[in-house]
Amino acid sequence: MLEFAGPEMIKEIRAQMILNGGHTCGGCSEVWTGLGRSHCGKCHRTFTTSNVFDQHRAINEQTSDHYCLNPESLDMISRDDIWRNKPSETFSWDEYNKE
Repeated sequence: MLEFAGPEMIKEIRAQMILNGGHTCGGCSEVWTGLGRSHCGKCHRTFTTSNVFDQHRAINEQTSDHYCLNPESLDMISRDDIWRNKPSETFSWDEYNKE
């Protein structure tokens, strides 16, 4: 039977990720690894690359305010809580995970 981690275990896992090079956000409890990752301080989603991050941001032309688009509406997928573009049919998951 699968048991879920309690608050203390979650704190320990988060601390270990940070010690091992994980990045954190001051506005949420998200921890991620990878130099190429981009985390949005507005919607608190993490993206595989800055290009994918940029795709989810939009601008209101009248007010010049930036806002977040729902990644699902952009046909992105979340894998391990990291948003990415959907791979093409000829792309293998093994190759895609290298991103």
